[in-house]
Amino acid sequence: MSRDPVLSAQGIAAAFSAVIMLGLGMAVSLGWINLSETQMGSVEQFVTAVLGLAVLIGPQLVAAFWARRKVTPLAAPKLNGEDAVLVPLATAQALGVLPLDGPEGKR
Repeated sequence: MSRDPVLSAQGIAAAFSAVIMLGLGMAVSLGWINLSETQMGSVEQFVTAVLGLAVLIGPQLVAAFWARRKVTPLAAPKLNGEDAVLVPLATAQALGVLPLDGPEGKR
């Protein structure tokens, strides 16, 4: 399966819809539940509509979580081989770690 969140969400929704409909069809054929053709069609339309909505909303959520996981550092930051701490420039200057004229020594 592709790593593209939109294609992944569509594939998952289609598979989920197929499993629901096949499960309902099996339950009807085995006599576990009694649904008429009209009722079965209504269920199919409902499942299609709900999963269609999920395909519209789901990719944005999936993409947000995947992107967040991709940009979050997995290892502690290093500077010249030693542990480092990421702080905003203004904070570093206020703490005296960097000169007030910036990290390059010029403005």
